[in-house]
Amino acid sequence: MSVVELGILGTVIAANNMAVALALGALGQYPRRWRIMGMFGVFEFSVPLLGLWVGRTTAVWIEQEVAWVGTLLLLVLGLWTFATSLRQAPPEETYAPYLTTWTGLAALAAGLSVDNLIIGFSLGLGEATALLIATTICGFSVTFTWVGLAVGNYAGSAYRHYLSMLAGLVLIALALLQALHWI
Repeated sequence: MSVVELGILGTVIAANNMAVALALGALGQYPRRWRIMGMFGVFEFSVPLLGLWVGRTTAVWIEQEVAWVGTLLLLVLGLWTFATSLRQAPPEETYAPYLTTWTGLAALAAGLSVDNLIIGFSLGLGEATALLIATTICGFSVTFTWVGLAVGNYAGSAYRHYLSMLAGLVLIALALLQALHWI
């Protein structure tokens, strides 16, 4: 996997975290940034490793006949991310303190990491270095989470759904590029 591909992957994965961090920042949770970044980082590092392991284990069974599975998973994830970003349910400010408890953050980070599991799985069907991918995803995600918290704290919640839409479109583009064997 090239540096460019790692950068694209890290950016795409981190976009969801940034969208959530924008919302949390807009809801006044910036003072809990270290807790939020730490919990997101743990999940963003470990879940892709699990996905890569499952993908590599599965690849032994399915070999070349279904090489399109990883591409299909990226496409479905992109469509799902884009579709859910179109629903604009404003977050309730009363829920923000509960979301940033350790339990709330673990649940939130686990929910955000579903895409990492799927992407890790799809990459596990190919030749990818597990620790490099997990570290890249974690690094981008923690950085984007910090930026999202800071910007959300400053700007409020007016534009966060556009970032989710962009993340979905980038995943769809990544799947199409992979289907065309351009990456």
